Amino acid sequence: MSAYGQILSKDVLAVPPQGGINVHASLLPKYRGAAPVAWAIYHGETRTGVTIIRMSVSLDAGDMLAQEALDIGLEETAGELESRLAVLGSRLAMQVIDQIAAGTAQGIKQDKTQVTKAPKLTKENGLIDWSRHARDVCNHLRAMQPWPTAYTYWHREGVEPVRLIIHKAVASEPASAPALPPGQIVVQPDPARLFVAAGGGSQVEVLELQPAGKRRMMAVEFLRGRKAQAGDRLGPMA
Repeated sequence: MSAYGQILSKDVLAVPPQGGINVHASLLPKYRGAAPVAWAIYHGETRTGVTIIRMSVSLDAGDMLAQEALDIGLEETAGELESRLAVLGSRLAMQVIDQIAAGTAQGIKQDKTQVTKAPKLTKENGLIDWSRHARDVCNHLRAMQPWPTAYTYWHREGVEPVRLIIHKAVASEPASAPALPPGQIVVQPDPARLFVAAGGGSQVEVLELQPAGKRRMMAVEFLRGRKAQAGDRLGPMA
């Protein structure tokens, strides 16, 4: 079973003579829960993988029957990584099924001291926290794709805030930069580039975004009709 989304009762699990197995997209016991891929990227993991476990009444807590790791791409989104993990998971699951049929499958207990959680995503998880370091902000953007997507609001004096989905950005740590509060737009000599102050003196350069009700576009296109001004900032609605 994979991505079923429900915890089966003890009675149901007792029906199949050999029990059931689950394909979980993390290196268990890390990231137990509904969104292991997204939370691995969000937290800056460089490796993840697939674990095949015996199904149990506790969430993703069964004995591990097989596990294989792979590297996370530097720009890989959760959706792209899930596609690669699906291929790995199907291969690994077939191996375990063959081992169960042959009577050679052996389970390994999970280390309870290493358990971390990966709860189901909500739309609110997409709100960008600009006080995090730029690297973490960029990880957040990748983790929230394809859903719920990472978003923020453009605030400008005398104008209603504009909701923006940020699709792609890169982190930078300028050698010398003004000390601006997180979320503040960094006015640049080049009006075609959009930089935002983030935590620890770092900056995020926004490359692709999507204003509410409009299509996805490059930052340079967005800025043609909305030149960045001193005092402009990105942050929550309120």
